[in-house]
Amino acid sequence: MDVVIARKLAAREARLRGIDATDATREKLEALRREANAREEEILRDALFSALRDGASISDADLRAHFEKTRARHTERRIALRRQRFASEADANAAMASLGSEARLDPATTETLLPATAEKLPADVIPEALRLTRVGDRVVIVREGGAALVELVAIEPAAQMTFEEARRDVEESLRTLRAQEAFRAEIARLRAEAGVEVDLDALRRQGRQQSMADEYERDARRPEE
Repeated sequence: MDVVIARKLAAREARLRGIDATDATREKLEALRREANAREEEILRDALFSALRDGASISDADLRAHFEKTRARHTERRIALRRQRFASEADANAAMASLGSEARLDPATTETLLPATAEKLPADVIPEALRLTRVGDRVVIVREGGAALVELVAIEPAAQMTFEEARRDVEESLRTLRAQEAFRAEIARLRAEAGVEVDLDALRRQGRQQSMADEYERDARRPEE
């Protein structure tokens, strides 16, 4: 709170002394306002896009048609795990160390988790188990009440997801596509109504002027030889 109070008091005093009207300070303030305006426009642009996306009317038939067009995208690997529970993290780490890099958890004394996609794995092995990439990789997972040593047993080839399994991703993809189309159409309409035209020659001149100004500034900062 003291920092905020000091900042506001100092800013008010600077204005009273006319410091805000000096060239250097005014230039910094104007640049800050431009940046703030640009950021505000970005937030509003994104909000408009979200409104178009969320408001898109999409039927079940639309979703199924989009799923068929993008079927190849909707696959997901399945992994099989083996889990051994321990009373503490220290016990699990000790078991991990004793196994070394070659040994494997004993199927007779451990719990086997059948091949499943990430969404269907037990919640208490997520997200750590998803970081296992090679058969034989292991990780210690600590949860309230104990720990577990989890080992990756097998990775099955990516399987085709059903429409219902992929439905959420399909809808998100289709809504985004519809929103992009609607957004481009809306911008084209607004641009036409406002009569916006881009003066390329002026932009080129401005670019050259900025380049010259940058070069002059670099020369000014360069130490004398």
